[in-house]
Amino acid sequence: MPATLMWTINDFPAYGMLSGWMTAGKLACPYCMEDTKLFTLKHGRKNSWFDCHRQFLPPHHEFRRKKYAFKKNKSERYGPPPILTGDDIWERVQNFPKVTEEPPYKFDRYGVAHNWTKQSIFWELPYWKDNFLRHNLDVMHIENNYFDNLTESANNKLLKPNTSYSFTMEQQRKICEWVESLKMPDGYASNLGKKVDIERGILHGMKSRDCHIFMEQLLPIAFCGLPENIWKPMTEISLFFKDLCSSTLRVENLVRMAKNIVVISNKLEKILPPRFFDVMEHLPIHLVHEALLGGPVQYRWMHPFERPNRHDATGNDRVVQSLSIFNQPEVQPFLDYFVSQYGHDQVLPSFITWYTNWDRPFTQEENKNLWKQSDGEPIRGSIYGYPEKAYQKKKSWYCGSSSSSFDGGDKETISAMESKIAYLNAELAVVAEREKKREEKERKREEEIAAANEVENKRYAALQAQLIFLFESGNILPPCPATSDENDKSDKESEGDENGKADKESESD
Repeated sequence: MPATLMWTINDFPAYGMLSGWMTAGKLACPYCMEDTKLFTLKHGRKNSWFDCHRQFLPPHHEFRRKKYAFKKNKSERYGPPPILTGDDIWERVQNFPKVTEEPPYKFDRYGVAHNWTKQSIFWELPYWKDNFLRHNLDVMHIENNYFDNLTESANNKLLKPNTSYSFTMEQQRKICEWVESLKMPDGYASNLGKKVDIERGILHGMKSRDCHIFMEQLLPIAFCGLPENIWKPMTEISLFFKDLCSSTLRVENLVRMAKNIVVISNKLEKILPPRFFDVMEHLPIHLVHEALLGGPVQYRWMHPFERPNRHDATGNDRVVQSLSIFNQPEVQPFLDYFVSQYGHDQVLPSFITWYTNWDRPFTQEENKNLWKQSDGEPIRGSIYGYPEKAYQKKKSWYCGSSSSSFDGGDKETISAMESKIAYLNAELAVVAEREKKREEKERKREEEIAAANEVENKRYAALQAQLIFLFESGNILPPCPATSDENDKSDKESEGDENGKADKESESD
């Protein structure tokens, strides 16, 4: 079965490795290419995309004529850079060598007229130049880096004076306290309360999913303490990413978003310093164009590829924590019972899932039969409707953070665990019965196939014996079946003979 490559999904550095256009330096943007208006900061030695977005505005927009809101004594009269087609790009790269022929090399006028280091091997595909979208800009990393830059600019450092776009230390601590008190649905985001440092007033250790949730849902609320002329553009960029990440995109909405993101970027340029605008603050200009070509971003970003393969070196990952369960003394009696009943290989995966998800809300059937206190209320459930002290008590016991070991003193807990074990025994029995029926069905099917094969072998052996007998006796074998043309010819001859006989009989009569 033939397969085709639609596009590549990767982060921005890998974009340069796969496309051949190096995504670093002054010509990092793979859409603007050599037509970018980037400049280098004099003292910071950092490339800045400040005042590179007025060229995307409509011709008569008021921002184009302002000489003191952006770069000093400079207005904008030029239009946006053209978007090259696949044929245009092929004309540029066809003379560059592939990486299989020689290693990547900085050719003449690299970094000035182009950023090509090689010819991508994907150009060997005959349809590659006809693809409208060959490489995707990763919305996940762009949104993550945009959020990091916003929060870093808004956080007040002790070594810099207060600015209109930054918080005071008191405001930062209030935001951290608010984030620490947030409660979200299970599985919606990680525990953001562990990501705050109230003393320093900062957020730290946030994953891409956390930045995604904060950027689209919490940023307008968290930044409401800023002046209105600063808060509005930051809220608008939050809403832009929220609309872009919608599961359903309409063409008319994307056209409106393409106009809005240009205005939003220019509004941010009026309030934030040039050091804020690196390539990640420039790339959202081109995200709407890719959405028009490729559709919703859920099929074109890195979230589904990075989340299953994540590794948490800090030990906060829930999967990593589950591996340390077997070192806790409270768990050993139950684990030993499970292993003795069902075996080591079958028990461990189910036991880890059951033990690490103890705070999952029960189904209605579980609430009827299991985990009952004396007053009839379940002792386990969602944390949102749970009394704080009781929840902390149960959490400390089940998570193994309590210093006391399992001594059989908690009768309610023992009863609940026994009920849970009985429930799991019933589930395992059902699974075993289902597996037994499946194996029985497969065995019968294999027997039927074996019987059919045996009958076919006997028939073949009898036919072979008959053919051997005919050969040995010298008898003439039956003629081979005639082809369709010969059959048609023989039918016509037989019809002619029959017609001739009929004519003779009629004459004799």
